[in-house]
Amino acid sequence: MVDEEFDVIWKQLKEDHEQGRIDPEDEDKDDEVLRAEYRAIAERRVRLGLLLSEVGRQNGIDVTQDEANRALMQEAQRHQGHEREVFDFYQKSPEAMAKLRAPIFEDKVIDFIAALAKVTERKVTPQELQNEDSAPEPVAASKKKKTAAKSAAKKTKTTKGKTAATKAGKES
Repeated sequence: MVDEEFDVIWKQLKEDHEQGRIDPEDEDKDDEVLRAEYRAIAERRVRLGLLLSEVGRQNGIDVTQDEANRALMQEAQRHQGHEREVFDFYQKSPEAMAKLRAPIFEDKVIDFIAALAKVTERKVTPQELQNEDSAPEPVAASKKKKTAAKSAAKKTKTTKGKTAATKAGKES
């Protein structure tokens, strides 16, 4: 999965370079350094996709047919005059339809996670913020956050009843 994601990223990067669109941060880097950086991005994307998929599956998050149809309509509208061909293409290609459903699923999972988040405000100086950003998080605090998130997810799942337990997330 990481190799496939990296290949997509690398292909896009090469196309951008050919068209003269070069990220200023990448200008002075050789291919070896760029490959290492973009491979790390690919790994992070795959991990995120797997995490979102699992959270969605465990919490019965799914993309409804109405949501998929709305996405298909939006895609068809982007291709004025070729709407019928767009519909036919997506009806004949489950992989393409899955690519339309994936961002909807991811958005729903992110919204679910955000709804569980407990946000508190506190004032910090720019120096404190910078120090917190560069300091590694203590393992104990990290475990507490994960346990709290799991507990909140379980509470939400049980309040949804039987239907939530039978549904599963499809794409990441």
